[in-house]
Amino acid sequence: MAKYFTLEELCETSTGLDNTPNDEEKEHLEILMDVLDGVREAWTEKCRENKWGSPSIVVNSGFRSDAVNKAVGGSKTSAHRLGWAADIEPSNQRMKEFQDFVPKYCEENKILFDQIIKEHPINGISSWLHFGLKNKQGQQRKQVFWLN
Repeated sequence: MAKYFTLEELCETSTGLDNTPNDEEKEHLEILMDVLDGVREAWTEKCRENKWGSPSIVVNSGFRSDAVNKAVGGSKTSAHRLGWAADIEPSNQRMKEFQDFVPKYCEENKILFDQIIKEHPINGISSWLHFGLKNKQGQQRKQVFWLN
């Protein structure tokens, strides 16, 4: 059971559409939440060291049912659709530091992942960070890139 994240949080949607994961998707979300818990704990330490305020991590988008994924214009092969991805951001507005921290944390802790995407950057700072643990084929390619 995750320490900082909930299944409800990762399945929340503003579309009004059913967004209930099946058993396999729930298992994926549990694994994802465990990894995100580790990110949160390490981010908490980083924030304390630098006096950056609240270390909370906000989930903007997690699991997406087929209907929700279509409604938000998600890719047909989206890891969100499978319960393997979440779009996240730090609540303390330290996005620049956070977008640098997450890939480094994964590398240092040998955390396998598929994609970390720094999405919709403005002046080099992303709006949110897409953290995908696995892709549709179950791959963990360790890709880190910007998406405008």
